[in-house]
Amino acid sequence: MLLKAILSTDVLTRDEQELKWMDKEDVNHLFYADKHYPDRLRAPLNLFYKGDIDWNKDKFISIVGTRKAPSFWKQFTNELVKELAPYNPVIVIGLAHGIDVAADKAAIQYGLKTIAFSPWVG
Repeated sequence: MLLKAILSTDVLTRDEQELKWMDKEDVNHLFYADKHYPDRLRAPLNLFYKGDIDWNKDKFISIVGTRKAPSFWKQFTNELVKELAPYNPVIVIGLAHGIDVAADKAAIQYGLKTIAFSPWVG
């Protein structure tokens, strides 16, 4: 049954559409066996990203938190990213509303690179 689903023309058509979209949007892909896959990362098997990130040399800091964050904590997150900005880290978020979005917006505001990870597939 799995083989039948993999070989389905619907799946192949969706995959082709996804690859065309990635090409159009300049989205990059790394598979875990790729020589450029981050040494410090063991999962996920695939990374999709845009932009120029040196996965093995850039400094990374992850900022994640509650989805229903009070404005005080969003402001705190903004101030934290502002204080970190001189060190030029890549801000890593988890794609949730609340603190994650506040960290992403602050990273953009202070000229830092930002990436998001999501466990969801599909």
